[in-house]
Amino acid sequence: MTIDVSTKLNELKGLQTAAAVEEDVIDLRELWHVVLEHRRSIIAISFISLVLATLVAFSMKPVYQSSATLLIETGEKKVVSIEQVYSEAQQSREYLKTQYEVIKSKSLARKVIEKLNLTGHPYFVSNQAAADDQGLLDRLSSQLLPQSISVWLSAQDNSAQATTDAGITLGEISGGELLLRKVEKQFLSMMTVSPVKNTQLVQISFQATDKKLAALLANQVAQMYIQDQLNARLDMTNQANSWLSDRLGEIREKLRLSEDQLQDYRERENILQADGVPGLLSKQLEVLNQQLISAQQRLDGLRAAREQIAGIESVAYSDYLSIPAVLDDGLVSQLIKTASDRQQRLDALSQRYGPKHPEIIAASAELSTAESALNRHVMSVVNGIEHQYQLANSSATSIKQSLADTSQEMQIINRKQHQLGLLQREVEANRQMYKLFLNRIKETTEARDLNKSNARVVDEAIAALSPVKPKKKLIILVGAVLGLGFGIFLAFLFEFLNNTLKTAVDLEQRLSLPALGVLPITHHQLDELWHKVKVEPNSVYAEGIRSIRTGVVLSSLDTPHKSIMVTSSVPNEGKTNVACNTAINLSEMNRVLLIDGDLRKPTISKLFGLPRKANGLAELLAGSADQASCIHRWGDSELFILPSGAIPPNPLELILSNAFKSLLDDLAQEFTHLVIDTPPVSLVSDASYISTLTSGVIFVVQADATPVPVVNEALKQLHQSKARLLGGVLNQFDVQKHPRYGEYGNYAYSDSYYSENYGRG
Repeated sequence: MTIDVSTKLNELKGLQTAAAVEEDVIDLRELWHVVLEHRRSIIAISFISLVLATLVAFSMKPVYQSSATLLIETGEKKVVSIEQVYSEAQQSREYLKTQYEVIKSKSLARKVIEKLNLTGHPYFVSNQAAADDQGLLDRLSSQLLPQSISVWLSAQDNSAQATTDAGITLGEISGGELLLRKVEKQFLSMMTVSPVKNTQLVQISFQATDKKLAALLANQVAQMYIQDQLNARLDMTNQANSWLSDRLGEIREKLRLSEDQLQDYRERENILQADGVPGLLSKQLEVLNQQLISAQQRLDGLRAAREQIAGIESVAYSDYLSIPAVLDDGLVSQLIKTASDRQQRLDALSQRYGPKHPEIIAASAELSTAESALNRHVMSVVNGIEHQYQLANSSATSIKQSLADTSQEMQIINRKQHQLGLLQREVEANRQMYKLFLNRIKETTEARDLNKSNARVVDEAIAALSPVKPKKKLIILVGAVLGLGFGIFLAFLFEFLNNTLKTAVDLEQRLSLPALGVLPITHHQLDELWHKVKVEPNSVYAEGIRSIRTGVVLSSLDTPHKSIMVTSSVPNEGKTNVACNTAINLSEMNRVLLIDGDLRKPTISKLFGLPRKANGLAELLAGSADQASCIHRWGDSELFILPSGAIPPNPLELILSNAFKSLLDDLAQEFTHLVIDTPPVSLVSDASYISTLTSGVIFVVQADATPVPVVNEALKQLHQSKARLLGGVLNQFDVQKHPRYGEYGNYAYSDSYYSENYGRG
């Protein structure tokens, strides 16, 4: 099977189209194969994460939680309706959210701290000592780190903590106040306020390593909140009563002044009732606008017709028939049709009679009459367009003036209506405000002695029996899951960054190169591989070599490939190994010549145990030795070897010579197959030229080693040389790394498979 450049390009286009169609399809089997390939690393990372999570979980101190349940009432019955005095949102969810924030406020926390004297409590004292130790660590780090870094860190810390919420510098805060703020910060970090869904209940929870302290703090915060709300309600009632009394007199005077201003404006502008006037004027403006649009459209049409008439110099009526305004006249269209019909009748009679025939004369007279009538009417229409234009212009001007007058009148009325509306709204607003304040001052006066809390404790907090933190099982499980996820992520990351060919499927999909065979990794030396193929014919390696031979034979049954070139992208990909073993396998059935075409770094003579200075290709091309002394038979087989011979100073010149081409033609007559081992394509141009003289090329790629761009560049050079690619061979394939290989499914690549199914031969 040969591949020329056009065929190759078509295949590439086909694969690109297929890739575009299946771009969004996720192959779960491929993802699973990636996980299997990196399973050891994934398991190792998961195990390390599991161990770390276990150590962290068992090193943490147990933390206990106690909760007090508080009921915050929003719909309780009142003696009077005074809810809005205390809170405008008391009947909504926003009120409850506000109360939750009040419970978490710093002011309430500070009241509890001062009442329980928590600044001297051993629990908080020990934690503050730990914080001081952290400060000691900071000082030590400033001594150990370079001066520039420590100065920068100090500047950052000072800029973040230089001022308090009130704008006071830390230097102005006393030691007691600073300690109180630290305890306050720790106190709030221990507290959690959690509303119970779809209820008016809220849980106040505290977490601490001291279980009794957690219960005490939760109960104290609940009690302090209730007392704080009672005090706040009483203060708000007194403040509201005083403020309402002061504001009522001001609002009464403001209402009187606004009413006087409204009445003065009505008398000055002589406004009685004008509610319907703006509506009538709006309708009139709408009608005038429609009339103006119609008049302007008619005027534009007549102006265009007038300009067209002025541009016609001839007096013939037919020249005016191209003007749309003339053609739009119904009688003109009728007269044109009449003249056309009589012309057609005259033309028909002219074909039958002579010019002096009575019917011809009559038809001519009728045609003249029709044309005269058409001429007169056309000229009449043309003359009337000017008159119509003048009338339309006058009409449009009149409508514009009426529109301007109506608009001005409308603006005057709108300004009066606007000012009147402002005064009316001000009077109404002042009146409503006066009524509201009058009612509220009565309510606050009657509710002065009302002092009922909006909250009560439903359940008091008790000391917990078991800790809530740490959740060791969860920490260990999360650590294991995170380790597994991170390991899988790294596996896919490495797989994404790995730009090499891993399986034979990659040869076909990424290079559009048929896969002739896959050769596994072997620990044998090059000179031992042929022995492995002979002694262990049922091994994976031997089967791969036979697969290459089969692919070469089946690629062209009608015209067998005489000369086969074996090459690769870069050195050390195993091309010489593939060439030698392919030649050995082909020699089992035919007479085969193995040619060492690498005149720069030959290895075949050493591989087959030939003398170091044995004559070969270089001497044969130079004419210093004959063919009999250069070609060596390998044992009793049908394999003959043509080594490179002495390394010439100009290898490429020998390859480009006509003697080399003629030699290949002559050898093709003597041997069934010629197998040529050439230098790598990417290094020198020897292989590119030799490919033009051979009937097929076997391209060798090392698995998990050669980057795809390097292989593509080598294939590009071969395509430019119009090489006939038989296919690719994936060499040094790691069976252990790829336990399930591509399209073969459960067909495991291992020597045990062959030994169990085919035996050792």
